[in-house]
Parts: sequence; structure tokens; C-alpha cells
Amino acid sequence: TTLITQANIVGFLDWCKTDRGNGAATLNNRLSAMKTFFTYLLQYKDASLSVSANGIADIHKLQEEDNGPHEYLSQDQMRILFSLPERDTLYGLRDLMLMSLLYDSACRIDEILSLKLNGIRYSDGLCCINVTGMGKKTRNLPLGKTVEGLIREYSAVFHKEKNKDDYLFYVKRNNIRRQMSQDNTSRILNKYEMQAKAIDATFPHLHAHLLSYPNLLSFLTF
Repeated sequence: TTLITQANIVGFLDWCKTDRGNGAATLNNRLSAMKTFFTYLLQYKDASLSVSANGIADIHKLQEEDNGPHEYLSQDQMRILFSLPERDTLYGLRDLMLMSLLYDSACRIDEILSLKLNGIRYSDGLCCINVTGMGKKTRNLPLGKTVEGLIREYSAVFHKEKNKDDYLFYVKRNNIRRQMSQDNTSRILNKYEMQAKAIDATFPHLHAHLLSYPNLLSFLTF
């Protein structure tokens, strides 16, 4: 198990790309399979893999190419975006949590909005989320340490009651917590798009899909 490290996984993916000619889609499929396998090993076979699993969880997908024009965020634009939410305010912390989880998990926005507290698991130093995707298929996804820390900070503020049936992201109406809608998230992202454009005029239209598919094997550095 000493060979299961972040550096070795990134090296393997680089070898697949340069020596075998694998494209981004194939590399992303390989990465997803390895993450799932390591999560299984950690949970059922070898708890000593927790340190390696955290590093592997921080490896992000490659941007897949298509035949048409495609917008993406550069590393500088990512840094600008994640510097905008005011983390010491309620809404700023919520917005940073939302964008960070989209980026780190590469999930679709509907998967993130349907996530409840009971879908967040901590085991042997690793934080995972259990999301339900198309066809009602569930996936257990490990998260990086930065986002794990954000989840803990966010939950301490927004989920003091620790009700496991509450949605992670919610809105309150008549003192009742309801699932946040995609319209809500669009308004949140539009606000930060406008702020980012004031700093970088080339900043593209910000939507959830853009955050879910980063264009580099990179790490959260905000």
C-alpha cells in the first residue's frame, strides 16, 4: 500500500496521457474508478490508507474537450472567484461552501442540492459524500481536506441542531427549512460573476457546470 500515493496516481495518469494517448474522458474515468476503489479499501480493508486517500481525493478531473467553443476558468480566475465570498459572514460562508463542494466533487448541481447531512460520512480521517445521480444510482465520493474543513465550519453555523434529515443547503420560509433551488444557486453565482468581471473582464459566464469540471489536475489553494 506504500505505492498508493497522490504522486503515483498523478504520474500514472500522466503516463496514460503521454504514452498511451488517452484523452481526458478516459483519464477521468480511470480517476473516478480509482477513487471509488480506494474508498472501498479504506472502509472495508485497510484503514491505514486514510492519509493516501485524502491526497487522492484532492486530484481533480481534467477538462474534457468538445468540438465547439468551451469556456473554462483559468487558475487565476479560480483564485479570484474563491477570494470573493466573505467567509466571516453567513452568506459568504454558505456561498464559499457551495462553490467549493461543486468544484471538489465535480457533481451536478442537482446532486449537491439534494445532499442531506446523513449523506456526509467521516471515517478513518476521510470525509465522503453519498450522492444520488441519474437513474437513482448512488456514488460515494471522497473529498479533499480543505473542503472537509469547510463542511465542518459551515455545519457548525448552519446545522447546530445536527438534524441528519436536513438538506446541506437550504432556504428558510415560515421558519421551515426547504431544499435550496437551482434558481437560488444561479442568483448566487451571478452575483460572484459580476464581482469577478470587475476584476477580470475576460471572466466567463459562471454557472454550476463550469465549476463542476475544472480544466486542470489541480488542487484547492484558497
